[in-house]
Amino acid sequence: MLHDRVVSGAATGLLVRFEQSGPTSFTGYVVDQDDLTLRHVVDILGDGVPLALVRCTMPSDELVASGKGDGCYGFSVDFAPETLGRFEFIEARIANTAISLGQAIPIALSEPETHSATGEVKWLGELRIAGWLADAKRSRQMVTALLDGHVVHQGQALQWANLEEGREKGLAVPRFDFHLPHRFADGRARTLRVVDGAGNELKGSPLRFVAYGDRLEQLVNTLSDVSAERLRIEQFRRLFPRSLPFTSYSMIHPLIDEQCKLVEKADSSPIVAILGENNCEATLQSLQHTAERWTASVVSLNLRGEFSSDFVDFLDGEADADCVVFVTSGLAFAQSGLQRLVGAFRDAPDAAFAYADLIVAASDGSQRLIALTSFDYERLVEQGYCAHLFVASRARVVELLRRNAATNVYDLLLALVIGPTQVDVVHVPGGAGILPALDIEAEAARLLAAGIRHFSERDVSAEFRPGSGSMFPAVRVSRRPEQGTTAIVIPTRNQARLLRKCLESIRGAVKRNGAKVVVADNDSTDAETLQLFDRIAADDVSVIRVPGYFNYADIMNRAVGQIDCDRVCLLNNDIYALDDDWLEEMIGRLSEPDVGAVGALLSLPSGVTQHAGIVLGPKQSAVHVGTERIWGDPGYSDLLSVARQASAVTAACLITRTADYFAVGGLDSAYFPIDYNDVDYCLKLRALGKRIVVTPYARLLHLESASRGAVNAEAPQFKLSLQRLRERWIDALDDPYYNPLLALDETPFTALACPPRNLEPRRLHHPRMVEVAVAS
Repeated sequence: MLHDRVVSGAATGLLVRFEQSGPTSFTGYVVDQDDLTLRHVVDILGDGVPLALVRCTMPSDELVASGKGDGCYGFSVDFAPETLGRFEFIEARIANTAISLGQAIPIALSEPETHSATGEVKWLGELRIAGWLADAKRSRQMVTALLDGHVVHQGQALQWANLEEGREKGLAVPRFDFHLPHRFADGRARTLRVVDGAGNELKGSPLRFVAYGDRLEQLVNTLSDVSAERLRIEQFRRLFPRSLPFTSYSMIHPLIDEQCKLVEKADSSPIVAILGENNCEATLQSLQHTAERWTASVVSLNLRGEFSSDFVDFLDGEADADCVVFVTSGLAFAQSGLQRLVGAFRDAPDAAFAYADLIVAASDGSQRLIALTSFDYERLVEQGYCAHLFVASRARVVELLRRNAATNVYDLLLALVIGPTQVDVVHVPGGAGILPALDIEAEAARLLAAGIRHFSERDVSAEFRPGSGSMFPAVRVSRRPEQGTTAIVIPTRNQARLLRKCLESIRGAVKRNGAKVVVADNDSTDAETLQLFDRIAADDVSVIRVPGYFNYADIMNRAVGQIDCDRVCLLNNDIYALDDDWLEEMIGRLSEPDVGAVGALLSLPSGVTQHAGIVLGPKQSAVHVGTERIWGDPGYSDLLSVARQASAVTAACLITRTADYFAVGGLDSAYFPIDYNDVDYCLKLRALGKRIVVTPYARLLHLESASRGAVNAEAPQFKLSLQRLRERWIDALDDPYYNPLLALDETPFTALACPPRNLEPRRLHHPRMVEVAVAS
């Protein structure tokens, strides 16, 4: 008799098992009784930290005997004792889901007598300290900082870092990131000791730091040649930015209120439509403290979130009002919040609507900023992120409601959006209201219904499924791929084992989408690789010889130039696909005519995120999003839970139209032979009005730099490419998809800027290329 666990609910029909088969060995299986051809991928986790990914392809005697398909649905995994000893429990889940294979299994190994390392700490500049801990056990994830023997910070390491153990291995370890108290920003050099939860001092401790706060700016004001010194200070701040923790938003908000004094009052007052009756008193009470004149209406909603029938009659009767502010019931307006939002909309008479940043109240009583981006159509249809506080023209709203073009707030927003690029939307930086807790499930149902209607009216074929949201609702919108041919181009030089693993992992996606695979060989010489080339030819994999010194951009350009296809997917040979859906997902996103390139969510073997889009500006450079997060973490404001737009994506896994590739000259092999060619390519597409999309539903493993080694930021070629990026795309470093209230430190979306950058209302703009001479 099989002791299987039957998973109920959405996963009815799954038979799963997970058990310990030895001191450090574990086995199990997953059988989908509705689809016996399906081979699942399983995540093995220690205390929630991904340790391994295994595919269920091993035969199980029990399953064979029971007649479950061919019985090959099992897996087995073994760990080194020193790795397993870091954790208290180990469990298994079906990859990309929360479905567990039985209960977590406690680890009973003896504690290692010694540790090779306790962790590491470094100074990020000013008052910001970061590092990682070698011990991943929950009881050891406390970090304490001491100054002259006194505790100045104590907290848990709540983020994650990848601790490398060879090129293709790694371990997720706790990462910490904190700010020291503001009183230490006095220009004095100090020495800080940092220890873990067991009192062990971390590598890099004691460390020396100095923080100036705003003293540099104060000093400049005492000098005679102020303008020149201000330029030097501005450059210094761009390279070494000041930041504050999210808990310090109350220190930033007065600067936003100060800007509001410049907003002129209008003759007409806005209508404030409070959507729903739940705690509407909090919204009405907050309106009493705003400087703007207003007329409020509590709008009754039915169980589906639809507007009451008399709402449009009320709006029609308020002919003196020029605009309507829609607000989720229970949201409390911040001081000047209504005035800033309405003022920004009135200054942009052609805008479809305007929306503002939000605030959430934390459990400790502090206020945290939800710093949104400039208008993001992809994120709107999947998250409805700006539906909780926005303003639109009263006449336009009445017109849409009269012809039944919108029934709920998400319907209305999407109706206001004519198309992804044919609409002008204004974003107002700075929290304009405190958002109450949302009924995520109910909001997601309303967003899903609105999305179905919107795409039907746009005559775009798409499939809608509930997503996974924690702060906002989430819906997955999978477009049906356009007709056309796809080629996957994989550059390589030797590295037979890496290439073989890559090709095997993408075989299912290739077959499913009728894609062709092209290997661009850059002077491979080892016998194993050359033999592999001969073997893969039988699988219809083409090998194109691209000889010469290593110039990634040139290799890809020459390879793409020899291929006849509608779409091309650039794929590194150190990428490993986890399922067969990733390519179809990316092709579907590209089916929108204004999308220029689509990127994937890439994880390291440890489960730590390596790439979830690229932000421009931190350190006057381009940095990857999500590198402090582990797989399954929704990210800052649920950013990693839905597809969204970004300034750029990595070419390690990027799909684009061949016509667009040639239209912008492909990758720039002269300016960016190795580094930043993908960023430059995406910016060239955006300059033509194209959108760049990154989707978490295409998740692949990236054995980062396994092919050519880690990037050396001190190498002359790398520095030259960075200099060229700054010169060519200087205005693009003000990233529209990165809020000016967020810090420009090396890890984006992790702190507040101090002071904020330009707080003027923002609209999407196309970046402008500045031609620069190629240095020899």
